[in-house]
Amino acid sequence: MPALLSRTAFSAAAIGLLVLLLLLPRIGADPDSGLTRSNAPWSDEGYDAVNARNLVLLGNPSPDDWNRHLLSPTATAVQIPAFAVAGVGIETARLPDILATALAAVGLTLLAAAVLGGGAGVAAGLGFATCALVLGYGRLAFLEPLLNAALVAALAAVVRPTRRPRLMGALAGAALVAAVGVKLLALVPVVAIAVAAGWMAWQRVAGRVSLRWMAAGAGLTALPWAALVMTHLPELRLAAATLPPLAITLDPGELRQRVLNYLLRGANDGAFEMALPLLAAAAVGTVAGLARWRSATPRARALLVGAIIWAVLATAELAVVAYRPNRYFLAVVPALAVLAGFAMPALQTVAVRMPRRIATMSAVIAIVLLTGPGIVSRGLPTTAPPSTLPQIQTDVASVIPGGSTVYGAYAATFAMRVRGAIVTPWGADGFNADDLYATAGVRWLILANDDQPVWMQARPEIWAARQVVLCRPWGPHHICLVHLGG
Repeated sequence: MPALLSRTAFSAAAIGLLVLLLLLPRIGADPDSGLTRSNAPWSDEGYDAVNARNLVLLGNPSPDDWNRHLLSPTATAVQIPAFAVAGVGIETARLPDILATALAAVGLTLLAAAVLGGGAGVAAGLGFATCALVLGYGRLAFLEPLLNAALVAALAAVVRPTRRPRLMGALAGAALVAAVGVKLLALVPVVAIAVAAGWMAWQRVAGRVSLRWMAAGAGLTALPWAALVMTHLPELRLAAATLPPLAITLDPGELRQRVLNYLLRGANDGAFEMALPLLAAAAVGTVAGLARWRSATPRARALLVGAIIWAVLATAELAVVAYRPNRYFLAVVPALAVLAGFAMPALQTVAVRMPRRIATMSAVIAIVLLTGPGIVSRGLPTTAPPSTLPQIQTDVASVIPGGSTVYGAYAATFAMRVRGAIVTPWGADGFNADDLYATAGVRWLILANDDQPVWMQARPEIWAARQVVLCRPWGPHHICLVHLGG
């Protein structure tokens, strides 16, 4: 047993180190081209980090109407100490996501190894760590990497055998609420993990977590979030307005069309293509796991049931909603990695009947097929995009005086290091919709293609006299820093 633990710990550490080696060298690099059809990589890093940035630099998380910290308190709570210790900037904003991605890979390795064996742990950890979606988004300051780390922690606390059922139950409940506190997209995986916990209780599996303490941990973790929301209900309405509309339809024809488009016609934004090796491994693992159901341990059955429910329901959710960029599929990837682990016991059974050389070659080929596409497309130094954003942030911070108010859809990203308020526009009614020149003292704008804000239309002479201070290419856009007189 100690030797097995040692090998498992070594494998988990090696996989975590692999993630860091693939992602840390790209911490300042621009988003990968062709990662998604969405504009999110060029705008949302600033959106997701701005409330933590505001608190660290200004002492106020939301000097304007942007209040995402009410919906994503876990992410904000993680970013605040990072900014406070390492300074505000895009590299610091991305560091928690890189660490979270590595921790999720380590957690999946340890979980699958504990339930299914060391080979399954390696398959699950490597499958997750080298998935092109994970490598593409795992180094960016998005919510999904933090979400996956919390979900993996919850699943591991629930399914791994424990001698401390109360403590692990409380930790599992806390991790589930923390996941929802990163992004509401976690709700479906949370249900799947709860089903796994309930299955283990129903089967009276030895070493299972306490459901009562799991509920207690969830409740205690939710209390501060509930208190924050209850004291900021007007701001919560504005925060909710920044969420993409679900636009769920009850029309059978349209619903069928959405599902077909997502599953078969490319509406998944390339998610299936980037996760194809892991999807294939998960399919093999699902078949193998179900085929060995009778001989499986109750704990393995609980893990299999939870992972299937997670993968199927989370994918079904994306198939029926209107807005579904490929980064949303990241919340399915941990379940696919777990299912891939179920392929290993069956493959090992087949391998022992093969000549040693053929079995070794087959294992090498399987590892290359699982890990190669993601590493080649999103992990090699030769495929790394340039690192322009850190210098852009430095240039903008050197121009804009401290105490200024900066407006623009890209202000949260470009002006992240400026010691002044950031005002973010949004299409919702009443959202940062005042005459911001007069009410907020906006004199600096960060605009795409020099687009005139609506509130400046009443001041044509000031707009005509604007000074374009600097411009930089940013993805498909031409972003300019503009100074207004007065």
